[in-house]
Amino acid sequence: MAKAPVKTDQSNNELATVGASSVPAHLQNTSRGTNLQGMDSDDFIVPRIKLLQGISPEVEAFDEAKSGEFWLNVLDISLGERIRFIPINNRKRYLLLPPIGDDRGVLARADDGRTWNTLGTWSIKLKNVRQPVDWVIDDLDVRRSGLAAFGTSNPDDPDSNPAATLFYEYLVWLPDVPELKTPVLLSLARSQAKKARDLNGKIEFAGVPMQGLVFEGVAVTENGAEGPYNNYQFARAGFTTEEQFNMACLFEERFRGVDYEGKGDVAAEETGATGDKTDSKEF
Repeated sequence: MAKAPVKTDQSNNELATVGASSVPAHLQNTSRGTNLQGMDSDDFIVPRIKLLQGISPEVEAFDEAKSGEFWLNVLDISLGERIRFIPINNRKRYLLLPPIGDDRGVLARADDGRTWNTLGTWSIKLKNVRQPVDWVIDDLDVRRSGLAAFGTSNPDDPDSNPAATLFYEYLVWLPDVPELKTPVLLSLARSQAKKARDLNGKIEFAGVPMQGLVFEGVAVTENGAEGPYNNYQFARAGFTTEEQFNMACLFEERFRGVDYEGKGDVAAEETGATGDKTDSKEF
């Protein structure tokens, strides 16, 4: 996805009124002062919603962070046990991530969901697998490379996870958090992918633009290969008001084409390949 600077036009002034009630009166609608200059999307981190697990580092670091609650990183604030959000835009992408504990970072990426950015071969040491395995990209087409298919993280186990991690990512607006004047990132992968497809269906078949929909997210407990964990559950929560719809459309225009990262590839810390059967083949 091509990178583009965040626009600073009249729409930004309109967006600044979102949540103005939490801003001191002398700062509301002022034309004085400045924001960051000469910056684009490479220079800042979009806050990301994180569903906390019992082992999440935030649970140890912050008294207000609790397992089963939603957390907004960068700002480091708790969003509580449920969130309401309005979708702004979305993307689908793949990352080739080494196992947790391997410090090589992202090995390859397909930010358009179709084309890898590099060819290569990587030797990978998987948990509970004696010999290293090779992950190979010999075709830039994601599907033809085969790494998005089950049985590729461990070629000796046809039921192992895909080597490549699929991410469904959404820029969303949290209308109940007045201190936020920009969208935040909701990124879903691995065990969350089925929840994302359910959300996609709710958006696609609603019959109105996504910016006209309000959703509620809550945490549910599910069982995985390594025990119970917290996962997302989404439900429709009505339609946006006319004011909310107009604001959501302004957000969409402002962030269209911006290569948002949401703490770089922070999801790697939670979804690094393990070779375990943590993904669901159900659609």
